[in-house]
Formats: sequence, C-alpha cells, structure tokens
Amino acid sequence: MLLHNCPIDKAKTIAHTILTTIQRYDFFWGDRNFKVSASIGLIQIHGHEELSEILSLADMACYVAKDSGRNRIHVHTETDKELNLRRGDLQWLERLQNAMKNGGLVLYRQKIKTLQGESSHSELLLRMLNEDGKVISPDCFIPAAERFNLMPEIDRWVIRHACEQVSLIRSHNNTDELGLLFINLSATSLSDAGLIDYIQQQFIEFDLSAGQFGFEITETAAITDFDCALNLIKKLRELGCKLALDDFGTGMSSFSYLKALKVDFIKIDGSFVRSMLHDKMDLCFVEAITKISHVAGIKCIAEFVETDAIQQQLIKLGVDFAQGYAIEHPHLFTNLK
Repeated sequence: MLLHNCPIDKAKTIAHTILTTIQRYDFFWGDRNFKVSASIGLIQIHGHEELSEILSLADMACYVAKDSGRNRIHVHTETDKELNLRRGDLQWLERLQNAMKNGGLVLYRQKIKTLQGESSHSELLLRMLNEDGKVISPDCFIPAAERFNLMPEIDRWVIRHACEQVSLIRSHNNTDELGLLFINLSATSLSDAGLIDYIQQQFIEFDLSAGQFGFEITETAAITDFDCALNLIKKLRELGCKLALDDFGTGMSSFSYLKALKVDFIKIDGSFVRSMLHDKMDLCFVEAITKISHVAGIKCIAEFVETDAIQQQLIKLGVDFAQGYAIEHPHLFTNLK
C-alpha cells in the first residue's frame, strides 16, 4: 500500500486500523471457524530512494514483524537494529546459496577419541570458504540458514557429500581408519518427511553400510519436537545407523528423556566439561550423566576437551570418548591419496 503525502504518525494510525480490521474478520468453512491476522512492515519514503530499495526495506520490515510474533506492525527507522540484522542475514543467505552451488562449502573432520579402549570415531563439521579461500565459521552463516529455513537443504548437502567422500576413501582401501562418522541434523530436519528415504538412497547409490554413520540431534531440538525426534530416531535405527544426543545436560529434564529416546551415544555439553576441574558442580554433572547413561546402556562423549588434565579426569570418571582441541583440531575431510 502506498500512502501519498502521509506523515509517519498518520501512517502508523492507518496501519493499526488495518490490523484491527483484519483481526475482527473471521469466516466459516464447513463446520470450522477461521480467524485472520496480518504482519505489516512500514517504511517512510523520502523521494531519493530507488524503487528496489524501497521494496526491499518494506519486505524486510514485514519479516521483522513476523519474527517478532506476527499480527503486528514494524516501523523501519535509520537505526533499526532488527532490520539491519535481517539485511545481514539476507547477505549471508545469498553467499550461502552461492557456496552450495559453486563449491564454497566444505566438510571438516574431528576425532572422537576412545578413552576406554574401544574404536575411535569422528564428527563431520560444515565450513564455508570466502572468496579468498579462508574458512568461515558456521556461527556466521548458520543463523541465516535457520531463519530462512535452508537447514534441511544444507543437511542433505552434508549427507550426500559425506557419502561421496567415504566412497572415495573406500576406493583407496582406507575405510578401517574412519570409524563411525557422525553427521549433525538440524532441528528442522526432524520433521523432514523425505529425509529417511534420501539417506537410504545415498547409501544405495554409493554402496555404503548404514552402520558406518551416526547422526547427532541436539537435546533441545529433540525436546522441542519430541514426537518427530522419536520417529526419526526409530527409522534411522531401523536403517542401521547410530544415534547421538548432542549438547546433553542443557535441557530441564535431561535424564527423564533417556528412557524414551533410544540413542547409542550422548555428548555431554561442553559447558560442563570445560570448567569441571575448578567447578565441583560441573564435575558432579559430568559424573552423574556418565553413570546414568551407562545404566541405560548408552556411551558418553565429552565435548570441549581442551587440556590433557581434563582428559585424565574424564578417564577416571569412566567417560567413554573425548572430543576437543586437546584431542585434535578439525581438519579438511578429503579422500586419502
């Protein structure tokens, strides 16, 4: 809607009138009653802007209104932090989409070392390369991918390229040293109805064993979408994959979920591990998680193991695996020549 010669205060009044009018409207379809709501982005036009800039700002302001809870108005200002954040996310989104098409995404690998004499494993980590080939941390681009619902596509990219790489490594007769490879699944992938079929197709195409792969789901995601998490875990286990519950300990009722979520590993949240040597409560958390997990028949992986002293303490507590910079820094996951 274009309001000609309209001061910003009057525009706000008109926008609120529109919002109220829409809220009051409802309609029946069959035996059901439906309510309608709207999100409005409001910007002031000064006359010197390009049309594309005006439309872009209005669109982003509308998205901010949606992100703030919907059924509301967001007015753009020159110092609009929320809109500037969205503009930054849009820029990252464009870079991320280009990276997916043009080889700008890469997989890194970090060792998960056994502490109790079993086989070691690895986790695959996603990175992006900038124009100069320098590595960009996922903390920079993952928030934009989550905001614009691109994570299911990214998860599929990781799964396919992981399978392709394992196939290449196998062709060099080096599969034994790979161990179990863990792949992270985002919260939105929990409800991806076609994900299991996609994973199975990759295993068939590259002639790989499902038992060579583990999938990590964060505890927060599992609790938030519990039914979907249960269903996905069940189907992945039926395929023969292993399951890990990541960032364990951050939820309010962590231990109660261990009975329902049939996972093979839990990864103790690094915030407990990192400070366990000088914080008795964190030490108790790690010990309790380890004991209860073992009663449930689940192996424990400690994250953020950054010193040898922490590693030695984990061995004393009976923790099964350790992952962190004291074990190994992530390195490029490439086929072995």
